[in-house]
Amino acid sequence: MKKLGFVFFSAIILLLAGCSTTKAEKTSIQALIKQGKIDEAKSFFLTKSDINEQDEEGNTVLHAAALMNDEDLVTFLIIKGANKEIKNYESQTPLMVAIDNDCFESARALTQAKADIFVQDAEGISAIEKALNKNEVYYDILINEYTVNLKDDNGETIIHYFVKAKNEKALSYALKKEIDVDVSDNNNNTPLSIALSDPTDVINARMANDLLIAGAREIGGKTSYFEDAVLSRNYSLTMEDGQTPLHIAISRKHNGIVKFLLDNEADLEAQDLNGSTPLHEACRYGNVEAVRDLLEARANVNSQDSLCKTPLLLIIPEQARLEIYKLLIEYKADVNHKDMYGDTILHTAAMINMNTDILEILFEAGADVNIRNKKGNTALATSIEHNLKNQLEFFVNHGADIHAEDSNHITPFTRVLMSNDGLFEAMINSSNINSVDSEGNTPLLIAIQKNADIEKIKYLIALGSNINARNRDGNSALYFAVKENKKEIGVLLLEKDANIFSANTQNVSPLKLALTTSKNNWLINSNTIKATDGSGNTALHYCSEWNLLDSVEYLVQKGALINARNANGQTPLFSAAKSDDTEIIKALISKGADINARDNLGSSPLHNAVRWNSLNAAAELINSGLDPDRPNIAGKTPLAEAAIEGNYKMAELLLSNGASPNIYDSQGRTALVDGIKGGQSSMVTLLLNYGANPQIQDMNGRTPFHEAVETENLQIIKILSSKSNPVSRDKEGTTPLSIAFKKNSEIMNAVLGNDVNLTDSDGNTPIHIAVSAKSGSKILTTLIKKGYPFDTRNSSGYTPLALAVINNETDAANTLLENGASPFAEINNRGDTVLTLAFKEKNNEMLGYIIKYSAAKSDIKGNTILHYAARYADIETVKRLLKFNLDKDTVNLAGETPYQTAINWKHPAIAELLKN
Repeated sequence: MKKLGFVFFSAIILLLAGCSTTKAEKTSIQALIKQGKIDEAKSFFLTKSDINEQDEEGNTVLHAAALMNDEDLVTFLIIKGANKEIKNYESQTPLMVAIDNDCFESARALTQAKADIFVQDAEGISAIEKALNKNEVYYDILINEYTVNLKDDNGETIIHYFVKAKNEKALSYALKKEIDVDVSDNNNNTPLSIALSDPTDVINARMANDLLIAGAREIGGKTSYFEDAVLSRNYSLTMEDGQTPLHIAISRKHNGIVKFLLDNEADLEAQDLNGSTPLHEACRYGNVEAVRDLLEARANVNSQDSLCKTPLLLIIPEQARLEIYKLLIEYKADVNHKDMYGDTILHTAAMINMNTDILEILFEAGADVNIRNKKGNTALATSIEHNLKNQLEFFVNHGADIHAEDSNHITPFTRVLMSNDGLFEAMINSSNINSVDSEGNTPLLIAIQKNADIEKIKYLIALGSNINARNRDGNSALYFAVKENKKEIGVLLLEKDANIFSANTQNVSPLKLALTTSKNNWLINSNTIKATDGSGNTALHYCSEWNLLDSVEYLVQKGALINARNANGQTPLFSAAKSDDTEIIKALISKGADINARDNLGSSPLHNAVRWNSLNAAAELINSGLDPDRPNIAGKTPLAEAAIEGNYKMAELLLSNGASPNIYDSQGRTALVDGIKGGQSSMVTLLLNYGANPQIQDMNGRTPFHEAVETENLQIIKILSSKSNPVSRDKEGTTPLSIAFKKNSEIMNAVLGNDVNLTDSDGNTPIHIAVSAKSGSKILTTLIKKGYPFDTRNSSGYTPLALAVINNETDAANTLLENGASPFAEINNRGDTVLTLAFKEKNNEMLGYIIKYSAAKSDIKGNTILHYAARYADIETVKRLLKFNLDKDTVNLAGETPYQTAINWKHPAIAELLKN
């Protein structure tokens, strides 16, 4: 302080050195300064060159003035030309001197005069950095409208400095001044680009957020996602591929931004298009820091992506693997969770050759022992390879899968099956005795197929093996014993009640296999000959179906019941009919089979022959005396079933053997209807040729022609059209023709035929029917063009036009009027016409159509629309009619004009309108 005082005094002396003064005057100036008479002292500063002189320490008079903390003096010197940026020999500018000595007023004057706040001292510390670290008073002094636009030699503003210095408080203070935050330095860097250049720092992320909110222009690039989120004020903004800013920050290891987003409550569970959460991404990219931050923020450790993978199931980079697994398990990750492919963490572990330290951690955490590596080997298989009995028992007792196949389809069980070192007995226990392999084979099935010795078979049976278990192909243990003629094993299985009827997917059972080979008679005994399957079928039922005549005779000889009924009430004769075997049918009948037997639905063996297209069997049954017309409970004869199936040959056989085509079922439908539903025109022709009646109505009044039109089978419609009535009505009043109107024109024409005088029993023409069926203008126009009358009354006195008006079918009425239908035709004994109805109901739309097409027309008495209006219309309607320029002077046959008609009908107001 003393040195600077001396410098100040010396500077004043130097300034006066060029003038003609006396010693007494110099002393007087010093005294003025010491006395604080600054204004008087100012008068001595004359030239700019003198005012910037430096003493031996490099200080100028402005350095000295700054130390005096006199704002006015500093300002005066600057105005007089004092250089604000001269450094003394300690590399300090006047502003730095003021800051070092907390001369606040001097500092304020210098900054207002735009002194360089970025200048650095000998230690490389800038004036603004030193000031803001020194005292909070400098925030107001150095951050203001005078300094915000200043730049250093690198083109940087104070905002650049604050960002670089990570001074959030200073940045926040500056941003409140509403200053330009987009200034670029000499390297074209803005404060925002500097902040986002290191996205690993949370301070940078916070400052970038503040800059963007203050209006900073986006810079794009690797952190554009963050800019978008901030500007949208949505830190969970959904972006490309469904990712949020948190996903992207984690994947790019922008952990500063990650922390910022977590601090600002970004969605921890947001999923991208692959269903990945931020925690998935952190694990996938080995971002340990982000994993820890997310878990501490209570992210769901077991969240699932679109493949049902939790973070634990992802392939984590090796360098981060151990730490991340520990973190996930610490936060209760489910070590047995399966993805959509059934993979667990141990599958993943096998895929990436995970080290044993991690495997131990996973196992201790409860990972399932039944994981298979890429070759399919389990821990159990490995223990067998090394003949480790104790380990084998451990894994088995802890639920290891004995059927887990490796890539060569070898399982742990098949490895030990042929061993004699105790591994077999150690592996099989009560918990896995009935377990199955990938083909559905139990240990017993596998042992028989692999030709294991009888002692091992007995061991498995004694341990509780399911005797009747079947594999994926449906094969049982008994099936394999019969197939390989292993009588000792087979007898053992039969003693344990093995099922002889259990058929495989090829429909081959142990019974069938035994009966079709000559070396397996050991299967048939007193118990099996009386046995039944789940449907009540005996061995005789099956032999009859399988065409095994010799076996049928053998079983009957051994005491098989000839008329035994299964659960459906069918005897072996039904089975023979199904198989189309006439010899077996003859053999069964000769041995006492009941030819008139009925099943639970009342069907006969002949019905069964029809269902299975057994032509020979059907003929044999009829020849043996079975009535071909006997129906079942539903009233269906064998012929009806043949017809609906379109079985022409069977139907022809039945018809040629006397079957009636006109027997109806419980719904009143004949075989002809069934034939139509079957869709075979040849069947319909066949039935007609044998006398089928196409006019028979069912219980609802429908004829075969109704059904034919409904099916839209044009060929069948044409066959029936000449023999059927297209306007025959059912209980609902529906005719084949009204059905046809809803189909295509080809069907309609086929149903109509060529009779233009066609009417139903109530006198309705096709046009009446079309209007009633609301068939539309296109159908009506077609019918009119084909010559069907459109002004004919039905038995109720209605023309088609009248029906259209009554039913408010305006489109139909318009079409009829357009084609010449008369609006004057009376529709009842009260003399009402379509025109008078329109007047009475004030149907202006209909009146418009009538005027459009019948304005110049009249009835048989010469009355025009206006004549009728004079009698029946109200004043408003007449006024509307007159707007169409209808002729008021036309006279009817009685010589009356509309005016005179109105007078005669005592409608003076209307007469006045009609008066010329």
